Amino acid sequence: MLRVIGLDAFLDQHPFMSLVPQVKTEATLLEGKLHFHWTHDDQYEVKGFYELKITIPAAYPTTLSLVEEIGGQIPRNGDFHINEDGSFCLGSTLRLQLALRESADFNTFSEKFLIPFLYALSVKQQYGIDFIFGQLPHGSEGELLDYRDILGVNTYEQVVKALELLALRKRVANKRQCPCLCGHLLGKCRFHLTLNGLRKTLSRQQFRTLHKRLNAEVMSNSPPYKTLNLPAATRQSVRINKKQLLENADLSATDRKHIQQDIDTLEWRHVLKAGTCDIPCYQDEERDYSELHLIHVVLKSPAHVKRLGEVLQHAIQYPLLLVFEYAGQICLQMADKRINHADTARLMVETIHDSGWLNVTEPDTATQGLLQALRFDVCDQQHLYAFWQCLIDKLAD
Repeated sequence: MLRVIGLDAFLDQHPFMSLVPQVKTEATLLEGKLHFHWTHDDQYEVKGFYELKITIPAAYPTTLSLVEEIGGQIPRNGDFHINEDGSFCLGSTLRLQLALRESADFNTFSEKFLIPFLYALSVKQQYGIDFIFGQLPHGSEGELLDYRDILGVNTYEQVVKALELLALRKRVANKRQCPCLCGHLLGKCRFHLTLNGLRKTLSRQQFRTLHKRLNAEVMSNSPPYKTLNLPAATRQSVRINKKQLLENADLSATDRKHIQQDIDTLEWRHVLKAGTCDIPCYQDEERDYSELHLIHVVLKSPAHVKRLGEVLQHAIQYPLLLVFEYAGQICLQMADKRINHADTARLMVETIHDSGWLNVTEPDTATQGLLQALRFDVCDQQHLYAFWQCLIDKLAD
């Protein structure tokens, strides 16, 4: 069995909790009744017990313990900060791991997180006071708020960008655009010190998993995606490697330089086609609108955004909505495309339309109006070509 620092002290303080012998696992399992008699500032006295099951994994403290109430006293829903697997939501992963970096002592962790959590639950149930010590929203929103505070940034988009960089090797991350929106590479901004201070808190794989989950949440709820309100089945979240683009596209030396120096990341965000939405495909002798694609491009520099749009529209053989992002602003770009009869494997790009730069952090009336006009549910859904033309008409107005 794993030797857990502070476990003996925890069992001494809670004698009705006991070790459960384990045969097929190296995890440490505790079960029993945790009796309590607590007050806060000489008021809100609560007395009783909770029947708990505590699983301390073999990888503790690198991997967090799970605490479950097994006596049926606590409703299993988000209002009581109970996770879907029945475990307590004691805090965000990063916040709890930061505490364990300061002290891996299990009894100290219990006194700092578990006991206050149980007391707050008791006060909520007995006095109707909703989490006396304050609370973050349950689930992803609460995590994002907490990580925003830990990182010292202003937006959820900055949070997921920082998590993405924490999932990369330091030398790779330092060559990426800084999430603080200073306009510099991470390695040239003091924000890299903040990230370096967090790197040993979780493994790169843990940061990668955390980023993937929260990025999907932010992506669907950030401008313009929340307003566009595309069906959930259309979401892709697939990273496009710039190297692949450079190798496959017929590019001039100048265009290659712009891609390498001006683009930070490219991500396939949405695909509208049979199976992901209910809009019928459209094909005739001149048009092939069997799929519509949306790609999100984060820029290091906006200097050549129009040319980059032209390059991507020609390189990617689908009707393509490009969402360029730079310093809290976005630029939407679309193009009419038709079949190239000389080479039917390629589409010819006709007119390219773009919105210009839009401030979506503090949108003005015109920006709000445009995004509302592009909503999925208000566009023509006769078929994908009609839907596409509806978007272009509104973008061109």
